[in-house]
Amino acid sequence: FLDYEMCQRIGVPTPRTILLPDISIEEEIKGIVKSPDWEKVAQELGLPCVIKPYNGYGWFDVFVVNSLDEMKKVYDSCRSSYILLAQQYIDYKDYYRVFCINKKEVLFIKWIPRPLGAGEYLLTDQCFLNDKRDLIAELTIKFNTVLDRDINAIEWCFDSEGKPWAIDTFN
Repeated sequence: FLDYEMCQRIGVPTPRTILLPDISIEEEIKGIVKSPDWEKVAQELGLPCVIKPYNGYGWFDVFVVNSLDEMKKVYDSCRSSYILLAQQYIDYKDYYRVFCINKKEVLFIKWIPRPLGAGEYLLTDQCFLNDKRDLIAELTIKFNTVLDRDINAIEWCFDSEGKPWAIDTFN
């Protein structure tokens, strides 16, 4: 969850995100960990929203949920395997992985995210980025500099209004 907190502090736009409790430790610390208040989660994030593992990989077990019932079902089916996040759903138009090397060089690659590791990289002219390219490069370098990461990739998407969102910052 460090990445979302850091992004907020340094001005990298991320979807609203809530870390859901790990109910599996309820026996160890009785009375401290409780089931999520699903109405509050839905109110904070809106519906649809995304439920996914906090340390996900390859879009495994990433779910877009449209109701409180769906949220509960996904949480109940995955909570024994993962610690989960609930996240504001961003209806994206374009998606990129931005690789950062030595906190100064960036490489933009268009990416089509798909579940089960079936995502696809595309060579593209990146004309969609236009005036956003410098901003995304600057924010990617800033994030990696603050966390002192020599090699990393940040997944960026753009909504229908062209606003950039950092979806996943540790790759």
